Parts: sequence; structure tokens; C-alpha cells
Amino acid sequence: MRRVHRSEEFRPTRRVGKQAFARASGRLGAVSWTAALVCMVCVSVLVPAAPVLAQAVVHKADDLELTLSGFARVRGNRYESFDLNPETRADAARTFYDARAYLTLGARRGDFGAVFSIDLAGNDFNDGIQLGNDDPALVRRFELDVRHLWIEYDGLFNARLGRQPGRFGNSIIAHVNRDAFRAWKAFDGWLANASLIKGGETLENPPTGEDDDLDALLLSLQRQVGGGTFKIEWTRQFDSSPNERLPEKEYFGLNGRGVADELSYAFELALQRGRTPDTGSGALEYEANLAYGEAHYRLGSVEPGLRLGRGSGDDDPTDDKLGDFAVLFVDETHFAYTNLFADDIHGWDGTSASLARGAGFANVTFVQPRVRLHPRPRLTVEGSVTRLWATEERVVGTGPLGRGVATGTETSRDLGVELDLNGTYQLEAKTRAFATLGWFDPGEVFGADAESALKLEIGLELAF
Repeated sequence: MRRVHRSEEFRPTRRVGKQAFARASGRLGAVSWTAALVCMVCVSVLVPAAPVLAQAVVHKADDLELTLSGFARVRGNRYESFDLNPETRADAARTFYDARAYLTLGARRGDFGAVFSIDLAGNDFNDGIQLGNDDPALVRRFELDVRHLWIEYDGLFNARLGRQPGRFGNSIIAHVNRDAFRAWKAFDGWLANASLIKGGETLENPPTGEDDDLDALLLSLQRQVGGGTFKIEWTRQFDSSPNERLPEKEYFGLNGRGVADELSYAFELALQRGRTPDTGSGALEYEANLAYGEAHYRLGSVEPGLRLGRGSGDDDPTDDKLGDFAVLFVDETHFAYTNLFADDIHGWDGTSASLARGAGFANVTFVQPRVRLHPRPRLTVEGSVTRLWATEERVVGTGPLGRGVATGTETSRDLGVELDLNGTYQLEAKTRAFATLGWFDPGEVFGADAESALKLEIGLELAF
């Protein structure tokens, strides 16, 4: 289940997403899966709250403050007829269990501080490590990795150097951990930010024998107005290769998020420019755009809401322009407006090629009525129905980007319908049980032989 992000570009987050579906494998019988589901539902509804965990500060003396925090999750997953990617046309049915965990240590003395976070199980790019053994006689190894590592200064201005969370807007265009330098300064109700993100430095260019860089610069200006935060942002990649083998993407964005009495809202508008990599036939110029908005209104224990979104599509594949909206860089924790289509089928799947899917927005227009219920103080249930269309028509069978195998000559804009149901039960302040269900019925763009897809996740999360 996706969580709402804060508005800062660089900020640690405990929000977690899906298991990279391409790495999933294994099967369980219907009896064992049903039993596991029933047990998880019982846990999420019936278990009483545990005592509140201790504060994160573990040491404070002589102007030195040490903090310790972390996150752990175990989850069961069930996918059925899952892979509707028109480039592979493969169906799947699999059940597996995974775990995700990281530990973060912070230190501060005076105006200076440091944060070190290590991935213990999985990372933000694959989201979890599958449980079980690679061999009957061996236990599967968990690879440790650096998640965050930065030094910061909070004095006349603020600065941070090292590996840190990076994001643009509502985590659609960018949401990923990157090595970066960031500086920001508050003045007269405004917050100005400049971030330099370090890209690949060891991408050897065969024609030159030298390494190519792909760095990015982000500038933003933020204003707090009442209960809302509004931002103007600009970011651009810089490709140092002489033969344009890497992309140069540029984004201009206006976005915001806030609360006004019982109304909560978020929106984002963005223009994409730049160029694609030159693969031998010349680079294409990006001319794409994005529009997104959502609002919820609380009426006691009921919150009806609506989400709307539109990502541009390429209306002429024969010219030198590319109209399909693409994202800059994301990981498994990027914003997804549905559990299945935007998160997996047309979202980021761990490959650089999937950035062209635009986090579910590339050549997609959708309308999503939704409702959030609070039937008990600790229980939250969300349901939604999402109707999806291709912004620009595609040949039947080729998918939203037109890259699949055509099953005829007709064109269509029908992408399908998705039904989602999410539930969380707060066992105590930072521990929750959750269940996530998504069912996607593909439309004509995916072809007449495409079957419906199902995704079910249940688990426990603990943060401290």
C-alpha cells in the first residue's frame, strides 16, 4: 500500500513499495495460500496494540546526539496472469514471501550531522529479498548495501553531501536514492533549493575509450501558503558523451500538496523537453507533458476522493519528436496511482528501459473515484475504481507505447479497468498489518488474448 510523501526533494522515507515481479518465483497450493491469508486478516483485525516503542534518541551527552531508527517488513505475495507487458506476452501465476529491512544511525554535534543507513534485506530498487533457500542445504544470503550516507550542515544555510533521497514533485518524475550535493535556504516565507545529482561516472564509451557522465541539476522554489506547500521546479540531465549515447531529459514543474479544513489535495503539472539517446538513427526530441491531481474530503469516518491524470503520448511515430512522457529516475517506492497497472505492468520494473513507461503515465489518461474508510480508530480501508485510456490511439495488441506485437490493424484507446482494495490496521504507533489487492482487466490496446491480472500482498511492518 502506497503512502503519501512529504514535499521536500531530499528526505529520508520509510515508504515501501512492491517486490520486483520479475524476480518472483515459486508456488504454493490454494489451501496453504488461503490459510496464510486468513491468518493475516485475523492478525490485522484482532491483535491488541503493543506498548509504544522507545524514542529514537539512544545517546545525548556533551553536545553529541546519536539516534537509531529502522524498518522491517515481512510479506506474502500472490500474482496471477501477472505479466501483461505487450513486449513479452507472458502470463504468470506465482506465490512467494519476501522481507525488507534497513537500519539507520544518525549523529549530530552543533551545526554538523551525519546519517548512515544500511540495507539489511533488499533495497529500494528490488524492494525485498525472497525468503527461502537457494539450495536445500544452504540458507539464502542477504546482501548488505549502503542506502543513505551523508554529512549535513545546519547553520547560516543548510547543506547535505552524500547518498540521500532525491525526488521531484509528487515522486512521479523522480524518487530515488542518489549521490548528490544539496543546499537550501529559507527566507521571507520561501525556501530555495539547489541540488547537483552525481550520475554514472564509469559508463565507458567504446568509440572514445573514456568514461561518460550523466549528472543532473535540480532547482526549486517553495512557498508555504496556509495549509498548502507549492513548488516551482526545474531539473535537467547533462550527457557528457560526444556521440549522444545517453539521454538528456529536462523538466519544468509546478506542484503542490496541502490541507484546507476537511479537504486534502495534491497536484502536479510538468513539461518534458530534451532528447533521447542516439541509437544510430539519430536522437529524438522530447515534447511531452504530465497533469495530475487528487482530492479527498473527510466526512466523519468516510473520505470520498477523486484522482485524475494524463500523460502525453506520441501522436506521430514517423517524425523526430517523442511525445510519450518518460520519468527521470525512480525506484520501487515511486508514486503509483494503482496497485497493479501503474506499479508493475506500466511502471518501473528494475530496468532502465521501463523509465519510458513514465511511472504509469506514458500515453495514459485515467479517472479514479475512490473512498477511504475509518470504521475503527486503528483500521483504514481504501477502495478505488480506475478507468484507463491511451492518450493517443495504439494498434490493438501493441500496448500503451506501441511496442508490442499487433493482433490486427484496428486502433483503440481502451487500456482497461482496475479495481483496488487496501487495508491497514495500526497495531501500535509504528507497527501495522496490511493487505493490498489489485485486479486489472486489460482493454483492447493489450489485445483480445490478454487475460485479467491479480495481485495480492499481505504483511506486517515495524518502524522504530
